[in-house]
Amino acid sequence: MRLLQFLANESAEGVLHKSYNAFWGVIKVVLPVLISVVLVFGLIYGIILGIQFAKAEDTEARDKAKQRLINVVIGVVVTAVILAIIFAVLSTSWVEHLFDKVDPSLSK
Repeated sequence: MRLLQFLANESAEGVLHKSYNAFWGVIKVVLPVLISVVLVFGLIYGIILGIQFAKAEDTEARDKAKQRLINVVIGVVVTAVILAIIFAVLSTSWVEHLFDKVDPSLSK
């Protein structure tokens, strides 16, 4: 009976280590890329809307393009800030306390 408990604990701990490493691997790769993609696409879309704003001939089209441009800037900034906060929070050491059985040196 003790042997089965020992094997179960070892395998569960091994799975926890693998899950923890996979989690950090994904976070360290995906979030910076996601922030970059959001900023690049926001910049490209902002340039397109800026061109539409400059080409608009009547005031209604100009106001519509201006409002869309403002919305894009706000959306990109908010998205980038949220993703950066998530990345900063997950990079701090307090997250390691959520995984008590995992060696802290695994996340570095």
